[in-house]
Amino acid sequence: MHMHGSKSSGQAYVVAVMLVTLIVLSLSILLYGYMSGWVSEKTEAANSVNSALSIEQINSFIDGSHGTLNVTIYARNSGQQTVKVTTVFLVSPSNTVFKIDGNTTVTTLVSPDIPPGKVGVVKVSVKIEASNNNSGIWMVKIIGSDGSIAVSNTEIA
Repeated sequence: MHMHGSKSSGQAYVVAVMLVTLIVLSLSILLYGYMSGWVSEKTEAANSVNSALSIEQINSFIDGSHGTLNVTIYARNSGQQTVKVTTVFLVSPSNTVFKIDGNTTVTTLVSPDIPPGKVGVVKVSVKIEASNNNSGIWMVKIIGSDGSIAVSNTEIA
């Protein structure tokens, strides 16, 4: 009787040691994955797939008499909920960055709510120096109210 009892407690001890070893091993693998950036890269990739906004077309012209660059961006919302473009970045060929996020004295942003599956027309106007050479390839980056981002290039003559 006494021997049988010590045998089962011996088995319980072995099982407990194995369980603790498995837990420590799996936690260390998770920690290594997190520290090496593998886990965060996977979650970032999953989030970027859900980026609702994409730029379909960009029309732009420089209004020399008013010293403004007018850009019309056709942005598609392929997400599940309504998105509004809250910020537009324009980067000139000479790497001047214009951040447009509402009405200021030098920039204008007209941005409607874009329902899922629809294309919205975002209009941007920026005061620019006529003396600078503004023709060439501009980068256009839009940021939605849901955090989604779309980037495209356009040539401005």
